[in-house]
Amino acid sequence: MVYAAIDVDGNEILSMRVYPSRNMLAMELFIRDVLRCCDGRPRFTVDGAPWLREALKRLDLQYNV
Repeated sequence: MVYAAIDVDGNEILSMRVYPSRNMLAMELFIRDVLRCCDGRPRFTVDGAPWLREALKRLDLQYNV
């Protein structure tokens, strides 16, 4: 599975990773990596994947579906 994070204001790729599975743990690792590239607490725009929403909730991050 390929995960990518894009800064929509600056139109740049913040991070892109390939993981062998789709699950909450892989997503949480990816999000923690992305947060190192961000100032403050960003808002995420995501699809409806349940593992993605669960990872964002566990990290107490705001998101839009």
